[in-house]
Amino acid sequence: MKWLPSFGLFLFYFLTDSATGLNWEWYCSLNQPSWDTKANYPTHFFFLIALVLDIGVGISSYAVWKDGGGLVGAALPLGLYGTQLVLQWAYLPLLMGCKSIGWGLVDISLATAVAGSAIVFFKKINDKTFRLMLPYVIFLSLANFHTLALYALNLDNKATKSHTQRPQQEPAVQQT
Repeated sequence: MKWLPSFGLFLFYFLTDSATGLNWEWYCSLNQPSWDTKANYPTHFFFLIALVLDIGVGISSYAVWKDGGGLVGAALPLGLYGTQLVLQWAYLPLLMGCKSIGWGLVDISLATAVAGSAIVFFKKINDKTFRLMLPYVIFLSLANFHTLALYALNLDNKATKSHTQRPQQEPAVQQT
């Protein structure tokens, strides 16, 4: 039963594209940072890395739950873990489902900050959990930096504007 959260994450990543309407074409059409080769890397490889890191984080949370006295004894660290997990899962639907780089940036920034706080509390309960979670926090930091770069490079890109915004009307030209 310990494998269930990891299987759920794998299933989430497998179904995310059709469930949330992620738009890879839109994402690849964005101005990308020079160090990102127009997002031509295999996306399944990215998700595989995320899955492996999430398994390490899941093992860490179990160790904290076990060594910290369950939900009552480790309420704060496990609450931080759950919060960052929800934030992480919301990142792709916000970024690509809603086509909102700004909200994606807010989300991944919060997820990184909360995960960073969680590993501090995890380490106080079980020292080994820090080493399992540190690569994950680094991965979130890289995603945060990449999203910040996307935001900066696409401020004027019409593809990033929300479809709910009203187009600006051009001022009427007076004929003389």
